[in-house]
Amino acid sequence: MTLMITEVPIVFLENDLDHSYRKYTIGFNLGCMIAVLVLPVIPILMLWLVASCVLYAFLIGYPNQEISHYTRIAGYRFYGAIGVVAIMASFTQHIYFIPATKVPVWMLLWVLSVLAVVPLSIRDILSLKKSL
Repeated sequence: MTLMITEVPIVFLENDLDHSYRKYTIGFNLGCMIAVLVLPVIPILMLWLVASCVLYAFLIGYPNQEISHYTRIAGYRFYGAIGVVAIMASFTQHIYFIPATKVPVWMLLWVLSVLAVVPLSIRDILSLKKSL
């Protein structure tokens, strides 16, 4: 008898925690989008990079596979885009403009990272909000 009484609040708590963790996952996606949108402002990006590592480690270990999946995919997108930007910025220091145009290389990298992160993060946020 006492076993059944103790099981009911635990199940309710797990569902309530899932709801809270979904909100954290939405916040992780929003943070990644904002960090990529303000990529030229390096101090904000560095702050989010540190905070996102902590939040990623916090969310990736959660037992609900849906929350872990969305966090993992958002992390792959964000860290991949930032890694490509960092590597390309290191190797293209002396190439200021794309040949035959007046577009700076950093601007092209920024646009590509925005296109890689923002639309897919919006899709994930909308699907997470449906499950709330």
